Amino acid sequence: MTQLVEGAELTDKDRQDLRVLIDRLDRKRRGSGNRGREPGNVKGRAMEKLLTLGLVNAASATVLAILVAALGGCWPAGPPRCTVSGCW
Repeated sequence: MTQLVEGAELTDKDRQDLRVLIDRLDRKRRGSGNRGREPGNVKGRAMEKLLTLGLVNAASATVLAILVAALGGCWPAGPPRCTVSGCW
């Protein structure tokens, strides 16, 4: 590592040792279960989960609103006011 900092030439042995170290660390990272994500990217994963939660919430609210609107149109004389108000 000091060769890298000082800018000196690496010997073949140093290159080989560095390659072994990189391969070993790469295998550890792949086996850790991160699936390619950075371990420090907690903020990004939290935002992704919040965005997904918000989209699911909006979609379910839309479906429920459509159901209540359909329920309101089912009765010929109009639905009982308390039924529709209770659904909203």
